[in-house]
Amino acid sequence: MDGDPEVEWFQYEAVRVPYDKGGVRRYTVVDFLVKYRNGIPGLVEIKPAYAVTRSPEKIQAIESFAGEKGWAYGVLTESE
Repeated sequence: MDGDPEVEWFQYEAVRVPYDKGGVRRYTVVDFLVKYRNGIPGLVEIKPAYAVTRSPEKIQAIESFAGEKGWAYGVLTESE
C-alpha cells in the first residue's frame, strides 16, 4: 500500500470484527484499515491464497461488516 497513489493513509490491525463459529462468538483482526483518496475507507486482508478458502466465516464477517458501513473490502494474495 505504500506507494499506491489511491491510498491516503492506512493503519495496521486497527479494526476487530466479531463472527460466530460453531455457536461461539469470536473476533478477527483485519490486517489494514485504509483511507482512500476518494474518501471511502476500506478493509484489506493480506493472506496466502490457500488461507482465503480456509476461513469462510471470517471472510464473510469482514465483508458484511465493511458492507454495512459502506466501506470497501479486499483480500490481497501473493499473486497480486
